[in-house]
Amino acid sequence: MTNSTGTSSRRATSQSLGFSFGSSRSASSISAPIRPSISGSPAVTSTKNPAVRPKIPKYLEDTAYAEVLDAAYCDPSVDPNQVDLPNLPTSWNGKDKCSLLELSADGLRVNYIGTGKSDNDAAAVRSNHAMPPQCGIFYFEVEIISKGRDGYIGIGFSTHGVSLSRLPGWDPNSWGYHGDDGHSFCCSGTGKPYGPTYTTGDIIGCCVNFRDGSAFYTKNGVFLGIAFRDLKGTLYPSVGFRTPGEQVEVNFGQRRFKFDIEHYMKEEKTKLWDMINATPTPPISQSAQMISQHNISSENNLPSILNELILSYMVHHGYSETAKTFAKDIMGSQDNYDSVMGNSLSNSETDVRNRQKIRGYILDGDIDSAIKLCDECYPDVLKNNEPILFRLRCRKFIEMMRKTVVNSNGNHGEEEDEDTMDVDDAKSEVRGRKRRLNPETDLNALLEAMKYGQQLQADYKDDEREDVKKTLVETFSLLAYPNPEDSVVAHLLDSACREPVANTLNSAILVSQNRPPIPPLEQTFRQTCVVVKDLVKQGVGNSAFVNVHKDCLL
Repeated sequence: MTNSTGTSSRRATSQSLGFSFGSSRSASSISAPIRPSISGSPAVTSTKNPAVRPKIPKYLEDTAYAEVLDAAYCDPSVDPNQVDLPNLPTSWNGKDKCSLLELSADGLRVNYIGTGKSDNDAAAVRSNHAMPPQCGIFYFEVEIISKGRDGYIGIGFSTHGVSLSRLPGWDPNSWGYHGDDGHSFCCSGTGKPYGPTYTTGDIIGCCVNFRDGSAFYTKNGVFLGIAFRDLKGTLYPSVGFRTPGEQVEVNFGQRRFKFDIEHYMKEEKTKLWDMINATPTPPISQSAQMISQHNISSENNLPSILNELILSYMVHHGYSETAKTFAKDIMGSQDNYDSVMGNSLSNSETDVRNRQKIRGYILDGDIDSAIKLCDECYPDVLKNNEPILFRLRCRKFIEMMRKTVVNSNGNHGEEEDEDTMDVDDAKSEVRGRKRRLNPETDLNALLEAMKYGQQLQADYKDDEREDVKKTLVETFSLLAYPNPEDSVVAHLLDSACREPVANTLNSAILVSQNRPPIPPLEQTFRQTCVVVKDLVKQGVGNSAFVNVHKDCLL
């Protein structure tokens, strides 16, 4: 059965049992999955934007620049065209070059077509974008296709206003390394001995380090040492020429570099982390409910404070036994556990166990048991948090559908020509999908899910909230696909989607007890993410070397 036919058949089955996906948007047209939010608000759309995230060189994949870029292109509420993050250089700029130069169609190869009679015939070109300080470092390589007559080729960088009738490095705000004499030129027509000369076939690399304001070059993958320091300004990669026949091709990361820039990046990251670890950390101030105040007196108590942050995280999420073991084995005393737990009823060990059970039920997909225990132990929580109850009910329907998918082997029977089907037709469709398990088991599970879905739809049919409408359409669309596990809503079936729901309910319970909705450790992590993101947007070079999620969580 084709996907379109299977969609029609399954929708017909649902319609025969009282379902309606709405007249304005069919389930088969859905392109943006609805994922649960973490904050306790109703589910919101979260999927990749239609726009394709710009490709970045491999050595930048673990930087904060990449992290911010990924987040922007994964957030549907963000217009990728409005992302406040500069682009990387990807080619030479045909509108920012001397007329004595010709560019290839892809903008990577440059050919000098001037007469080359004197220095007045020099010609340069800049890249299409500046090197972003947010990257921490930026590296590119230039292959000398032909040295031409004399090999007066200069490779470097400059600010935007520098003359394009001069070689890089000859003028203020311009820096270059020249192939004819191996000299480096720093904002002056007078060069200094720096490295070897270069000619046809050589590959010259140029790296600007925004962490310390320096730049170095490489030749055929060999590091040549620091060429310039105290660099400032908005800098564009640049190459210049002077004699006929000179031709080069640039690599901005489209292919593998000759120099091991990934290793250099790791070295720079290590230097930064060594500096961070050597910097005295001020005391951490946290809520008296979660962190005992006697430990927040000086930075000498930092290990104890961090341990208490970890302990409070465990207690927050209901890991009571793990928390006890941690307090005894790592912190050395049951008193630490007691101080975080507190003596009030709301902070009692019974509360921790109850929240742990509720969380466990949700993570196991047993939503009914979670709701029942929550109502018994915390009768006002779901009454006062209808959006959470709605999410739980939608999750229950998904779990019921998940059982039918698990029981299915992916073969969904023969094509149906009719637009409607009765219950017997539904049985036939389900039997057609079965291979190894009892078809009646699969059928009963499917019919039970449909019955529950009917009630869920009836309860919210008059609800005008857009997020509720979207979530219902997305959830019920599981019925419309012959292979839900291979559809655009397959993520709903992922057991990992249970955790945000469990966390949201746990936070609501804690809020009902006048306690923080998230643990101090998680709050600290979130604040760190925001700070690093802000530093990246401000162009602070050091920030590029801190990828909070990969460095702190993996």
